[in-house]
Amino acid sequence: MKRSFENWLWEDIEQEFGLQKTKKSALLEEWLTNEGFVLTALQTELMTRLQVSLEVHYQDWNEEELKLNFIAPLLTSVVNYSDSQQYQPFAERTLKAEIGNFELSGTVDWMLASGKQIPRKPFFFLQEYKRTKMADSDPLGQLLIAMLAAQTLDEQKRPVFGAYIMGKDWHFIVLDNNNTYAESKRFHGDEVQDLLDIIAILENTKHIAQKYIFNS
Repeated sequence: MKRSFENWLWEDIEQEFGLQKTKKSALLEEWLTNEGFVLTALQTELMTRLQVSLEVHYQDWNEEELKLNFIAPLLTSVVNYSDSQQYQPFAERTLKAEIGNFELSGTVDWMLASGKQIPRKPFFFLQEYKRTKMADSDPLGQLLIAMLAAQTLDEQKRPVFGAYIMGKDWHFIVLDNNNTYAESKRFHGDEVQDLLDIIAILENTKHIAQKYIFNS
């Protein structure tokens, strides 16, 4: 049965594939830890500009404007994911996997993966949304199904990491290799401390990747 990522709700995923949400996850806690993290002067300047811009405009921007004016500069100028030969960012790429009776496919908004022209080992996903959740969409469901597809394609079934964004709010997700997933609290990108935490988590993704993805 063919089914697109965009047609999945998180409850459907739990029922069809036996995923269970857990309240505590050592892996999530490790990822969210920002102990000792310090911004450079340039990062601080850029972060301040982005925080103010989001605070003023997040209710006005559409999804493309949110990507262009906030998410893209955050991922390319504040946090640099082009500093490794092991992975690089990919946007609007198709991912396919077969799980049980389902042929899953969809376009992923943004991901980190090994490979140069083709994303070969995806391990971190971003799913982006404008403002608040719409009645006919489930950002958590669409993120989870993409993460599950990536984990299915990995013979070692390593953990997969992800985040979904609704306007100013960020939620971080870990899909462990034991059919459980955990979700962080909500981080508000228009608040200075929360944005600092978001940046620390995005930076920490590099270390998590080295520990759990490329050393296993």
